[in-house]
Amino acid sequence: MGIVAPAKAAPSQGSSGSTRNVGTFIVTLTETGQLFELDDLLRASAEVLGKGTVASTYKVTLDSGYELVVKRLKNVHLRKEEFEQHVTLIGAIQSKHIAQLRWYYYSKDEKMLVYNIFPMGSLAKVLHGDTVAGPAPLDWEQRSAFSLAVARGVAAIHLAGPSSCHGNIKSSNILLTGAHDACVSENGLITLGMYSNASGYRGPEVTGNRWVT
Repeated sequence: MGIVAPAKAAPSQGSSGSTRNVGTFIVTLTETGQLFELDDLLRASAEVLGKGTVASTYKVTLDSGYELVVKRLKNVHLRKEEFEQHVTLIGAIQSKHIAQLRWYYYSKDEKMLVYNIFPMGSLAKVLHGDTVAGPAPLDWEQRSAFSLAVARGVAAIHLAGPSSCHGNIKSSNILLTGAHDACVSENGLITLGMYSNASGYRGPEVTGNRWVT
């Protein structure tokens, strides 16, 4: 199963001079030097990982075998300039405790974000289990290490500037990167649209204003 092609997809300025539908790399290359564009994502096989408030999330396998996570954003009505400003700020935050935004695509009818895949999954899966397996035992050393990693990720977000905030902290947005390490995902995505039914913690800097300022 592949990702459904966007309706009326318009070209956006990308990292190459091609006139086909292209996106923009925040980080010039993936960690293995893998280049891709919208056509590659639409042609790839895709597995639905979840459908949340902010986005539908897919695990995409390119023809080369390289795996990525693609988020198709919902209810985002920003103009292109505003959207690019937001995602550029999100992608500029460099920390091992934040899932790095790699690439984005913008058109009137479609907005996509691409991240590296985290095979260990989320903290929510470990704590609560899923349809395949039950909860995994975590000792206090692991719990405190994950908590510290998340705190460092959130600190890096806040240090990026007064308009930088996560806005939707919850265990499903904490991805495990090791037995004693983790990173925060979906940084800033809640600020791209209005999501009154978001289930994670949203600080007053998000709930008190239409847009974070």
